[in-house]
Amino acid sequence: MADHTNSTDLNHIDLLAQLCGLFQGITALLKLGGCQTAVLSAMRTAKMPHHSRAVAIREVSWAEADKSIDQLVGAINALDEADDGSRKRKHVLGKGASKLHALVQGVARGENNWEAVCMWLGRVDAEFVDMIRNRDPLALVLLTHWIVTRNGLNVWWASQWTRLAITAITPVLDGQYVHLLDWCMQEAGAAPSTRVEDIKEDEVL
Repeated sequence: MADHTNSTDLNHIDLLAQLCGLFQGITALLKLGGCQTAVLSAMRTAKMPHHSRAVAIREVSWAEADKSIDQLVGAINALDEADDGSRKRKHVLGKGASKLHALVQGVARGENNWEAVCMWLGRVDAEFVDMIRNRDPLALVLLTHWIVTRNGLNVWWASQWTRLAITAITPVLDGQYVHLLDWCMQEAGAAPSTRVEDIKEDEVL
């Protein structure tokens, strides 16, 4: 069993970056293997058959998720484009946010089920992983929204993703972006003052 006793907020963000890379790698593996699966179909079309659910979950408030991501999209659209770097950042964030927004809206309207949102992390641009690793505040907010959509996932390895993400990411954010996590905190039942080290190891694993 992994030793989390000396974990810090920054270490957990590094783990989240590794998680992003894992999803990207799985997507590449499936594509290179020529696999035509429901997973890849969902990545391309943002659709997932309603009969595909494999685990029991507690649904989040999808309509509220839609509103929260819409706020995030607004913050991304307000970013400046003063140079190539800022334009690239805005493009990667905007593309990722738009995809997640469309997926969540589809679930809220009853057109998709929850699994469609699961595929999002395999669809973002590869640069998004570097942005997480580099603690880009809006990339972290966007990733947190995705993590919160799996808040009710009833499997042992995901039981504390949401709380760990929020408590690790909040201290890294610029103060102006913390309000974009209001819905995430409400769904997770986590206060901003909660510390990662206060979450017991047996709650994580």
